[in-house]
Amino acid sequence: MKEVDQGIPFVWGAGQTLREWFESAGLELDKARRWNVCTDYKFGNLKPLVWAINRDRPEVEADISRCQPKVIVAVGIHAMRWCCGRGFILRTAHGVPVGVQIGDHKAVCVAKSKP
Repeated sequence: MKEVDQGIPFVWGAGQTLREWFESAGLELDKARRWNVCTDYKFGNLKPLVWAINRDRPEVEADISRCQPKVIVAVGIHAMRWCCGRGFILRTAHGVPVGVQIGDHKAVCVAKSKP
């Protein structure tokens, strides 16, 4: 079942990819903090809309500032552009660490394409 069907993020392609990464590293995904570029899911909204991403950015930035992650893994084009900016192309940025500043917090972002 997809995220839009369940109303829960990271249960479809991106979630499957993250679970595989964590399992291969011997880690538990459910013990890691996860964000999405939009904080809500609605039936029929398969791709995040620009206005929704902009609406939710302050909330996600505040959460990132509270958690202070050293590394952010951006799964998919929307997350990569959210973290790194629109000038990045996923196929060339895939796996390349990029220094980012999100709100008042600096971290390293690594982009990953979905399977």
